[in-house]
Amino acid sequence: MCIIIYKPEGTTLFEKTLRHSFENNPDGAGFAYREGEQLFINKGYFKFDDFMKEWEPHANKQAIVHFRIRTHGAYSVENCHPFEVTQNLVFAHNGTFYKVPLDKEKSDTVMFNELILQNLIRVYGKRILFDAKFKHLLEGYAG
Repeated sequence: MCIIIYKPEGTTLFEKTLRHSFENNPDGAGFAYREGEQLFINKGYFKFDDFMKEWEPHANKQAIVHFRIRTHGAYSVENCHPFEVTQNLVFAHNGTFYKVPLDKEKSDTVMFNELILQNLIRVYGKRILFDAKFKHLLEGYAG
């Protein structure tokens, strides 16, 4: 199963932990970090040294780090997490999304983001994320 790490600003992730996570989930890595009020996504790392080179300048920032183990979709930058939902919202997922169309190239998480999550937020706004009915709906999609 994929590994997701939430790292608060000012905390440290040890290189050994990152390497172990990468080696056990070798199908692509990525991270999102906050700089001021902006979110940035760096992803598509298939070699640990490439990941570390990009990670190190941001290692002290608030971040979400994801190491993928493929379930659906191709080995590609597009399928690496995290994903942009809106300009100010990113997400990563650990598991499988059900009830989304299967695609040979796109992962189930990409399909969920593009077909479900982005459209619900576009129509109903980000407040839907805190709605009990939305959470119930999400439980039916997420494994």
